[in-house]
Amino acid sequence: MSSKKRVGFSCVGFFLADKQTMSVKKEKYNARKIRKVKSRKPKNPTSLTVTRGNKIDELLLKWSPPFNEDIIEYIVEKKDGTSWNEFRILSGNRVTCRIKKLREGERHQFRVKTVNRYGKSTGTKAVEFFVPPFGLMYRPYS
Repeated sequence: MSSKKRVGFSCVGFFLADKQTMSVKKEKYNARKIRKVKSRKPKNPTSLTVTRGNKIDELLLKWSPPFNEDIIEYIVEKKDGTSWNEFRILSGNRVTCRIKKLREGERHQFRVKTVNRYGKSTGTKAVEFFVPPFGLMYRPYS
């Protein structure tokens, strides 16, 4: 009788349970509480900008991380035709991406997604970058 405790009141009276049963019930309750924590996908990065790099076929993407998010990595996506494809994956502490050797005479579209332990964000609005044909940029003076 010493290992049993009164743990609750029923219609008939108090029911008794031993310490082991109580600890199992407590663990199940805590596990249920943890499972109820809502998983939340991350927010998108903000202020995505594109600037020309040091060379004509190079660009630099910069963004600000979302506030108060535990970001694991960033995914830079490039639009090829009508679909978005992963172009580069960066660690969660980087907020810039240098992209080199872009095709001349074409428009290139990029966007950035964030990844946390619950999933991926939807992605930022796309930014567009035009690489002019190389012949037009370096015309000799007459």
